[in-house]
Amino acid sequence: MLHILLTSTLAMVTAAGSADTASRLLVPTDYEAGHFYAAGTTLGGETLRLLVDSGGAGGSGLYVIDAEAASRLGLKTSRCTLGAERFDVVTSIPFATGKGWPKSADTPCTATATIVPGIGEATRADGIIGAGYLPRHIWTFDYPARKLWLEPADW
Repeated sequence: MLHILLTSTLAMVTAAGSADTASRLLVPTDYEAGHFYAAGTTLGGETLRLLVDSGGAGGSGLYVIDAEAASRLGLKTSRCTLGAERFDVVTSIPFATGKGWPKSADTPCTATATIVPGIGEATRADGIIGAGYLPRHIWTFDYPARKLWLEPADW
């Protein structure tokens, strides 16, 4: 009886897992010294490389991009006013199909990222996907396989 129950349970878990994996997104990454770097490719073939750090910068669904990287990639920017705060943002990033990650919903000024001058020097990357962006999504950090997965919202 235990064998039948266990087999049925495993079949249900496997079937549920299979349904969810169809809509998961493999985020293009580099893996160095125990750290993931999201490595998106724009429609123009340029690379945007961001340190993935769960304690890192960002807020309200936004990640952080260095001002130099935004300029180098020719990203569309604008000035955002949120209460008494004014800051520069990237409004969108034109990633090639399957070569990036999605924009968070309901962000200030419908922005994709906040522009922070000098953040690239501190991270040795073009910016950070951090505490402002990561909690708005469901992630699997697969360290043995060195892969970063964005799971579907109903995962």
